[in-house]
Amino acid sequence: MRRLVRPLLLALVVLAVGAQSALGARPIHDKFNLDETFAEELCGISVTTRVQVKGNVLIFEDRVIDVSQVTVTWTNTEGDSLELFVAGPGFVEERLEGDILTLDVRVAGIPEKLRSSDGLTAAFDRGLVIFRDTIDLNELENPEDDVFLGREVFFQAGPHPDLDSDFALFCEVVQDVLG
Repeated sequence: MRRLVRPLLLALVVLAVGAQSALGARPIHDKFNLDETFAEELCGISVTTRVQVKGNVLIFEDRVIDVSQVTVTWTNTEGDSLELFVAGPGFVEERLEGDILTLDVRVAGIPEKLRSSDGLTAAFDRGLVIFRDTIDLNELENPEDDVFLGREVFFQAGPHPDLDSDFALFCEVVQDVLG
C-alpha cells in the first residue's frame, strides 16, 4: 500500500500545492473516483493489484485534508486475495526548504486494515498516529531522483502493529496469505 498510494498522494500534494500557490489562498476541493488494475510484484509475489479510491481532498496552500477511502486488493495466481482498507481523516502539512520536503502527517481512523479472502483480519492498525516524513527532492522537476530520508513517529494511540514492526508485518502477512 505504502508503495502505491503514498506516492500517488505525494504526487497529488505536490501538484495541488503548486497549483494552489498560483491560485491564491482559496482551498481546492477535489472529489474523484479511481479504479485501476495492474500486475506487479508485492513482497516477492506476482499479484494482480486493484486500487479503488473514493477521493475527497481539501487542499490549502500549506496543508491537505484527506477523507478519502482506499481499497487495494492483491490477488495471486491461485486466486487467493488480500485486501487493504484505509479510511479516516488524514491531515498533511508540508514545508519545503531548498530541496528538502517535510511532511507532518496526522492520521486517525483506520490507516491500515488487512483482510484475507477467507475473511480473516490479518493486521489492523487503528487510532491516531502523528509522524513526520522527510524527503530529499534533489531536482524539484524530477520525481525519479527523490530520496526518502526517514520517518519520525511523534504520537500514537490505539493499536498499530504494522507501524510498530516498522512495516515488516506487512510483508509477513502478504507471504502468509498470498505466498
